[in-house]
Amino acid sequence: MPQQLLHVKVEAPKAVTFASEIRLTGEVAANAQIDLSFRTPGRVTGWTADVGAEVREGDVLARLDPTQQRANVEAADKALSAAGTTLRQAQSNYERQQALLAKGFTTRRDFDAALQALRMAGGTVDGARAQLALARDQLDQTTLKAPSDGIITARNLELGQVVAATQPVFVLAQDGPRDAVVSIPETLVEQVAASNVEVSLVSEPTVRAMGSVREIAPTAGDGTGTVRVKIQLERTPPDMLLGSAVSVVMKTAATKRIVIPQTALFSDGGLPSVWIVDPVSSRVNLRPISIASFETSAVIIRGGLDPSELLVTVGTNMLHPNQKVAFDQGGTL
Repeated sequence: MPQQLLHVKVEAPKAVTFASEIRLTGEVAANAQIDLSFRTPGRVTGWTADVGAEVREGDVLARLDPTQQRANVEAADKALSAAGTTLRQAQSNYERQQALLAKGFTTRRDFDAALQALRMAGGTVDGARAQLALARDQLDQTTLKAPSDGIITARNLELGQVVAATQPVFVLAQDGPRDAVVSIPETLVEQVAASNVEVSLVSEPTVRAMGSVREIAPTAGDGTGTVRVKIQLERTPPDMLLGSAVSVVMKTAATKRIVIPQTALFSDGGLPSVWIVDPVSSRVNLRPISIASFETSAVIIRGGLDPSELLVTVGTNMLHPNQKVAFDQGGTL
């Protein structure tokens, strides 16, 4: 009596153009922000802007004790005045020597000495002017002003604190475009489409904006396995303030993928596999596969299958390698 074959259902995997959605939570940040610092060291005598303050270009943010810088300006001003007096004397002596030389009443040596003294006095005046300009600039540097319109997002100074030159004391989020900043799992970065990103407020989902990816960090965060991504908003609603929590929906780039029904999936020692049927011999064997994602009723396959092959969709748990089966082709995903 012939052995009765196990009856299974099979179908060919489907190749489809597939794009999924990635939903993440992030926050609104400035498209451009800059660290502000004094260019000269000194002791803080006052500050006028705190975190959250809206400032305009030229607004005074903080001041340093200007005592030393004012003294330097006064000293430089006196040095320039003295150099000017010396220059005028040298000019008068030169003109006198020039007139005497024309009449033969002085020597060429005395004339050349007067000319050299005049040139040296002129150089001294130029140096004194430069020193005065530098001293005045250093005095101006004791007042920190906003370089552009924006919002203060950090303050790192206190009254009486001694700060070093170039030490960041404020962070200014410049007015202009805003970003939504999210952290994406490193494994998904290459799949993320660059445009048509939807951003909405977590507290008020009806407040929405569209955006596009403008920057992806080159490396993952230490120990997090995620990559920081900045999404530039096309038009920022007024309610999307800096620091607001937002929900971000990003579509993956459309790619060709193999789709199989979930009933075809089989675990071989914990590894995803499927049973492939040889249409000539009617025998089945396991094939390891890699999975891209799970959908409602289907599995998106990253690799391991070809649309020309047949896989078992019903009866997978009763099979063993090289088993001969009877099969019907058909089914729906």
